[in-house]
Amino acid sequence: MIEPEQLKKNQVWRHLKTRDLYVVTDPCATLENTREPVVIYRTEGGPQWVRPQCQFLDGRFELVPESELLDITRRTGARFPGRKYFCAKAFTAHERQCEIFTDEDERDSWLEEKRAENFVACGITPTAFSKTLRRLKKP
Repeated sequence: MIEPEQLKKNQVWRHLKTRDLYVVTDPCATLENTREPVVIYRTEGGPQWVRPQCQFLDGRFELVPESELLDITRRTGARFPGRKYFCAKAFTAHERQCEIFTDEDERDSWLEEKRAENFVACGITPTAFSKTLRRLKKP
């Protein structure tokens, strides 16, 4: 079981029943009338929720590892607060690729590799990454 001290702002948690992802916005709020510790969390672009810490940590939620968050971002274009993203795209007349990294040096190495393969390659913003990803997924 996770201890309340391990809850941190911007952590991403998965609700085990619904499989939805939630970002913790305040891990140590207090309910005014009972002084009970609560967690405030939200979905991307959705409403905020409040749940007692004891319920949040009783096994209904699991912490999503950072490596999985990057995979989710690569598949869906979703971005999570508190993280830096370094994006790139590369293309030829017949092929298009886009990739996202959490490390700027990794992105730059990927760009150099693509340029060596005769791709036109450049860094892009996370917003442009999401748009490019949507275009690449269209049939």
